[in-house]
Amino acid sequence: MLLRRITKHVKAQNWYAVGIEFIIDVIDVFIGNQVANWNDARTNEYREAEILGTIYNELKEDRIDLQIGKDAAIVTISSASYVLKAAGLDVDDALVLPTSTMLDAATTFNAILVPEAISLSEDQKRRLWSLIVVGYYPAINATSIDALIGAGSLDMITDETIRENLQEYRNNAIALRSSQAETVKAFRTIAVRAGQERGYSPFSRIPEQDFIERVKDDEALLAVIATQREYAVLHLTLIEEAEDSARELLTLIGKLGIEK
Repeated sequence: MLLRRITKHVKAQNWYAVGIEFIIDVIDVFIGNQVANWNDARTNEYREAEILGTIYNELKEDRIDLQIGKDAAIVTISSASYVLKAAGLDVDDALVLPTSTMLDAATTFNAILVPEAISLSEDQKRRLWSLIVVGYYPAINATSIDALIGAGSLDMITDETIRENLQEYRNNAIALRSSQAETVKAFRTIAVRAGQERGYSPFSRIPEQDFIERVKDDEALLAVIATQREYAVLHLTLIEEAEDSARELLTLIGKLGIEK
């Protein structure tokens, strides 16, 4: 239709009309492109809000799970410390970890403070062995973040700070899950086996003094208890790092008004 009108005006050498038709055509194309771009932008904004809303809900669940893990680790540390002290051993208030750099092979040391022990109830004192070997391992849910990053779609999130924090949280989640699967649970299995060899099940209830008397001269079992304490401290550190990342992300997403 437009082409037919322009052709008619050209034949009539009505250049003014040709110019008007051309301008109208350009404006139509421009408006069409702008509407399409606006629709695309609206669609992307909606999709981004939907993704962040899902991540927000997952992070809230993760924080609950991580808090349970923190509480369990502190109980393990406190129970192990209680037994070791009752057996007459000194317990360190920090773990000193050697850290080697690949560039110069120099070794430095990083100290991780052991959290202050909590007071144990009388019931807990009858379950000291159980509290030392039975832990809780947060199964944090980074499904949406994993999918977003795995698909190479992290750029869908327009806020650079949120993108960086999503990557950091995913890294912390991977570190925690890997440590739990490959290290923490492995030492838990060793501890359970050591207890079984001495007649203790993971859920044994043993009078406090009886248990202390049994273990105070058992150097091997005391070493197992000390190891459980040490790895509970390391486990707690990883949990706290993941929890800090989750809290920061929740704050950032909440500021966008995307809370659900």
